[in-house]
Amino acid sequence: MDKPLISVVMATYNEPEKYLRESIESILNQTFKDFEFIIILDNPDNKKAEKIIKEYQQKDKRIVFIKNEKNLGLAGSLNKGIEIAKGKYIARMDADDIALPKRLEKQFKYMENNKDIDLLFGWVYFIDEDGNILKEFKPEKYKFKEIEKYFFKEHLTVHPSMMVKSKILKRLKYDEKLIRSQ
Repeated sequence: MDKPLISVVMATYNEPEKYLRESIESILNQTFKDFEFIIILDNPDNKKAEKIIKEYQQKDKRIVFIKNEKNLGLAGSLNKGIEIAKGKYIARMDADDIALPKRLEKQFKYMENNKDIDLLFGWVYFIDEDGNILKEFKPEKYKFKEIEKYFFKEHLTVHPSMMVKSKILKRLKYDEKLIRSQ
């Protein structure tokens, strides 16, 4: 794709096959179709994941596959994907999560209709291995009114619900020294 509207960036390391497949399929089956799907394999020894990703890449040319020569960690892998992303927006995805079918469509429309928004994220469902909803994650509304106060103190965002303007994320990137808090 020359210039997709959205670049979906996902790193994988050692997720179970079931989760990896469900994650990939949930992006490929989006109602919004104008995206590239950048998948970074951060475990060069994971031949099974490599085979799975290449299998999907054969079927769908929107997949851009990158295999790290050595383990870079999540932040380093994501930065690698961000560097090559061509989309106006970057949507994050994790290899053990599932996106609802209209996720990209709804987020793209919102970003396009609200040009002053740089970062968007949504509420999520936590599910078990069978897809049963265990709980919802909905931070309290008052915290968003004072987001500067709460953003770095509490967990307000879930990565696989995040979309951000590409120009912002390319400039700021992830801090590769942080192991858990990208």
